Amino acid sequence: MKENNQRPRKKGHNKKHTAPYVHKSKIRRKSNREKIRMIPIGGMGEIGKNMTVFEYKNQAIIVDCGLKFPDEGMPGVDIVLPDFDYVRKNKNKIKALIVTHGHEDHIGGIAYLLKEANIPVYATKFTMGLIEKKLIEHNLLSKAELNVIKPGERFKIGDFEIEPIKVTHSIRSRWPFPSRRRPPRSSTRGTLRSTTSPWTESRSTCSALPNSEARG
Repeated sequence: MKENNQRPRKKGHNKKHTAPYVHKSKIRRKSNREKIRMIPIGGMGEIGKNMTVFEYKNQAIIVDCGLKFPDEGMPGVDIVLPDFDYVRKNKNKIKALIVTHGHEDHIGGIAYLLKEANIPVYATKFTMGLIEKKLIEHNLLSKAELNVIKPGERFKIGDFEIEPIKVTHSIRSRWPFPSRRRPPRSSTRGTLRSTTSPWTESRSTCSALPNSEARG
């Protein structure tokens, strides 16, 4: 008589195991869309040294390059500049410098930046005039590639599409720049004041910011 060495089957052993139902909306699909990266070089948590990098794919643009005046704990220091280490390491991908307005904390470091990387500069006419004076002091005017942009007109730099939006600030010709690239969008809004401009007696176009995002 043969012995039965098989273990007794547990109750319900023959039932098939099925994976739990997961609704399609809960499944995260990997997106093939490129993301835009914002890298603050200076001006975050401090007053001065405003400088921000926007990266998309293998391209980058810089918005503003200002300086900071030293405090009482910096004897012998005349000015404080942003850290240009990113610029030195990524010269080939940086397409341009875009300047929002002419305050020192936004333009004071441009001459020093162009010594590291001679990239094209974009600004409105009034702001460009202030930049030119600084470049003359550093003997850089003849070497610089300066581009005057018209307020309110979109322009492209590589894969970036830039739209200047008028706001009122304590200096004329203040234009933050929403940069748009389908699908990602971003904007350099800075300090906004929705008041009548004392120089032009015209209203700011801050209301265009959400509209520009809606247009894509």
